[in-house]
Amino acid sequence: MAKAYSKMDLDAPAGKAWDILKGFNNMPSWHPAFSESNFDSGSNSRVMVLADGSPLIEALEAFDNDAMMLRYSITETQLPITSYLGTVRVTETADDSCAVEWFSDFEAEAGKTGEMKEALEGVYEAGFAALRERIAG
Repeated sequence: MAKAYSKMDLDAPAGKAWDILKGFNNMPSWHPAFSESNFDSGSNSRVMVLADGSPLIEALEAFDNDAMMLRYSITETQLPITSYLGTVRVTETADDSCAVEWFSDFEAEAGKTGEMKEALEGVYEAGFAALRERIAG
């Protein structure tokens, strides 16, 4: 199982970051890689459209508002990955600062592990940059 991991320290209260991140269906409102998301409550999944137009279906696997953590899986994608399980977690580090982690375990097609690790971490980092900009207002 391969791993992708990114972390950002943020000069903002943890609750402020979590208020944005906890909305499983609102990713297109703050992350530049996603243009559309439609939540299906029957399957607890979101059907996403990436900015390049490709589809992605993700299922919410765990949500803990008190721990400021959500876990999701990718159930359908055109990316050369399978068995993807991602986690987003916010941790308070001081009164007005926090750490945001976004990480995953995944399987990639033969020869694609490094490329997919880099691509996933790029998505996480782009999300962090957009989150920082949104919070800064």
